[in-house]
Amino acid sequence: EDWIGLLASSERWPTLRHGFFARLKARAAEEEDPEEMLRLSRLLRLMQGTSERVATYQDLLAEVQDTGEEMWEGMVTSRRAEFTTEFFQFLPFKLEA
Repeated sequence: EDWIGLLASSERWPTLRHGFFARLKARAAEEEDPEEMLRLSRLLRLMQGTSERVATYQDLLAEVQDTGEEMWEGMVTSRRAEFTTEFFQFLPFKLEA
């Protein structure tokens, strides 16, 4: 949840993320300590998954904002699975940013 908040509130994350992931992957590959390499690899997977979810939530929020208020009910009904608890936890971070 903390990472979601940080990524959601960062305007620069979309431009920084590819370089961040490449650097983290390189650091993991260069690491001689197997435990540290594993820790960095896990962090990379966690951050990539979180970043993808945040991007999905940003797209969904943009779509909701672009959709007329009269269409919200139909949108929520047809896309109920996308309106997860995590999406609603994401909203305050994004709206306060």
